[in-house]
Amino acid sequence: MTREQAFVVCFFGLLLVVLYQIGVIFRPFILPVLWAMILARLAFPLHRRLTARLGGREGLSAGLLTLGLLLLGVVPVLYLTFLLVQETAAAYAQ
Repeated sequence: MTREQAFVVCFFGLLLVVLYQIGVIFRPFILPVLWAMILARLAFPLHRRLTARLGGREGLSAGLLTLGLLLLGVVPVLYLTFLLVQETAAAYAQ
């Protein structure tokens, strides 16, 4: 093996180690980023229509859409938490 070949092998070995470490660092963020991309893709047509209805006021449209999506995600979680508390209280009473 020549000196250049040894250098190439070491370089790609170190590159693989660095890429693996970058993957380990970003692993916790992959799922939330994918969900954000999905929500953005689904909400953008609604944002355009809402902006058109509001006369081109993009800030108001973005705020209303953010509030709506937040409520769409938070209200079911709060409802399920409320049901869980009720069921736990009923189970404890029995």
